[in-house]
Amino acid sequence: MITIKDIADALSMSHSTVSRALNNHKAINEQTRIKVQETAARMGYIPNSGARMMRGLSSRLVGLIVPNVQNEFFSALARVLSNNCALYGYSMMLGISEDDPVREQEQIEALVQSRALGVMIAPSERSTVATRRLLKAIPCVQLLRYEPQLGGLAVRVNEERAIHTATDHLAAQGHRQIGYIGTLETTSTGASRLAGFRAACRDHGGEVDSALIRLGPPSPEYGSQAVHELLSMRPDLTGLVIGSPRQMSGALLALRERGVAIPKQVSIVGYGDTEWFQVATVPLTAMALPVRDMSEQATALLFSAIGNQAGTTTSFPHKELIFEATLVARHSTAMPSVDIAVKS
Repeated sequence: MITIKDIADALSMSHSTVSRALNNHKAINEQTRIKVQETAARMGYIPNSGARMMRGLSSRLVGLIVPNVQNEFFSALARVLSNNCALYGYSMMLGISEDDPVREQEQIEALVQSRALGVMIAPSERSTVATRRLLKAIPCVQLLRYEPQLGGLAVRVNEERAIHTATDHLAAQGHRQIGYIGTLETTSTGASRLAGFRAACRDHGGEVDSALIRLGPPSPEYGSQAVHELLSMRPDLTGLVIGSPRQMSGALLALRERGVAIPKQVSIVGYGDTEWFQVATVPLTAMALPVRDMSEQATALLFSAIGNQAGTTTSFPHKELIFEATLVARHSTAMPSVDIAVKS
């Protein structure tokens, strides 16, 4: 973390001169003020507006930054992590990045300015250089998504194996025309899930048919659009693997609009066993994620790193905890019907 001393050393100025320039003190001339403030911005200095108030006190704050809380996984994760932090005697500040790298950076800057001791983050698609620099200075645990440039502490799921297992489940029931709806490959999770689907298709002796793959944002709207496209182009499709809970809700709506019966005409396996999967009109087969275990391990990993930091800016160890998803079989999958109604 860049300090006033670092700026003073870089400019060969006194600590007091730099401090006054940063605070727009009237004793500092305009030329010096501009020079100091430009250097501070270039070096990535973040002012601590609460320094006087917090001097001599120990911060008990950690941050959690996720893309959204509409995703049931992230909302459940936030709830469990908040409870876990409370058990350790810490408060948790929640930030929503909306997968916007600039917004993500601003939230991390706010956490650093508040003297947060560590951050847990599901990183955006393309984190900024400033974000990478900031997260090297404090303990950071990546959740679900993984970006190597943000450090080596991570708690995530074996995404590839999870989608492979979901596809295996449909193939074992006799499905051969299986479609996949998922998120874009620009995130580690999207890329790994797609890789799992492709690998499963090859393992079951089939070619990977790109016409059966739809990738887009994790939204109900895209889930609905993707189903309409797939069934219009491939009315022979009998199975679907859907890699996002929010896409699943839109996919179910589209199937209902087209009068497609689950599982008689199309069998479905979802990803992330959210609560509403169990109470859907047809309870949904899904890959369940160990949210509580992941949250507890992420909290423990973060506080271990905070304890090891001992107030210094150091490099942190590389440690990844990779969890396995579990297939929960319900009523949305069955053997393909020998007499499938036209779905176009």
